[in-house]
Amino acid sequence: MPRPNEDLFQPVTIPNAAMDEHIKVFITYQMKHYAKETVKTYSKALQSFLSFILIDRNFKFRLTDIERYAAFLGQKKQLRPATVSTYLTALRRFCQYLVECKELPRNPAKRIHGGTIPKKLPTFFTHIELQSVLTSSEYPTLNDLRDIAMMHAILSCFLTEQELHKAQVKDVSVEERCIFINDEKVPMTKNAMSALQAYLQLRFGTQHFPYDMPLFESQSNRSKGLSISIRGIRDTLHQRLMKLGVPDERKSCLSAYTFRHTGGCLLAIAGYSDEHIMQKMRLKWKTSALQYLQLQQNAISEGLEECIYLID
Repeated sequence: MPRPNEDLFQPVTIPNAAMDEHIKVFITYQMKHYAKETVKTYSKALQSFLSFILIDRNFKFRLTDIERYAAFLGQKKQLRPATVSTYLTALRRFCQYLVECKELPRNPAKRIHGGTIPKKLPTFFTHIELQSVLTSSEYPTLNDLRDIAMMHAILSCFLTEQELHKAQVKDVSVEERCIFINDEKVPMTKNAMSALQAYLQLRFGTQHFPYDMPLFESQSNRSKGLSISIRGIRDTLHQRLMKLGVPDERKSCLSAYTFRHTGGCLLAIAGYSDEHIMQKMRLKWKTSALQYLQLQQNAISEGLEECIYLID
């Protein structure tokens, strides 16, 4: 007997040549704003998917077809559960692209997840840790102000490392208190804008900032004047986290992503719904927003209620 809603996913056949072309377009254009490593991983995952279609010869974008592919990844190719989950995430996003192209009426891959992986909720900062890492010295250096501005941008504006790397001074509107990311207006909180202005004013010494320059500049000898790299973002924030004075096992859990996860927890504490969290954080999947609601009480017990002002 068919499972409930299985009849929603009627068979759809896409010729192999057309599928190959769709994958190329998806990787080249749809993922142009993603980090290089993410694009590389998704490209590898979708080539694996295309190879499976050629072998299977009966793939028609039904639930059973997606399940058969998931079983193939785990049993035939013997990929680790984490890799299977990544490959299925790539397929979900590719199927959503096919829906937008009118090739598919619905996304069947939304129903299939790499369920063999134990679900681990994200790590977030405690109130004390967050206050400590966001506080500068009495006489902050240019690097201090840059790092604090980046931390606020991740925490409350939910910018990714890739977006920080690509941002230009011209993308910021002080009057509208926002930053433009891929032509989308992303509101900035008062604290985030204040931190950014403090950095730019020390950097340029004027209210009129140069237009075509990186927003977050590298200060290393080899790349000074260029936009800080993704690796540079991770390294500089890692160094600040190392100074928190927390146990080594705790340090190993902290990263630039911890700021984003902490911001998600603050939204949950402030009473945002899962749909509103998705909108604020620009998330594609509801499950990503729900994890912050799951963490709400734990975050409150760690004192994060006192930090809600950071997302205003």
